[in-house]
Amino acid sequence: MPSDPELEQALRRQVREALKKGQDDASITVASMRKAAEEALGLEEGFYKRNEKWKEESKRIVHEAFVCL
Repeated sequence: MPSDPELEQALRRQVREALKKGQDDASITVASMRKAAEEALGLEEGFYKRNEKWKEESKRIVHEAFVCL
């Protein structure tokens, strides 16, 4: 199981990569960034959404990363 900082960084990395690839803003959703981070970390699909702590935390992180970049 990845540590909390690794889980957070995976989400931020996915937002950064999506923006670098030129994805339009509408395709950079919380769900798509969660899924990409889960795949990158080798986690089961839906980990971020099913985990009580990470459900809201992942939403905050994706929004924050998107706005900051």
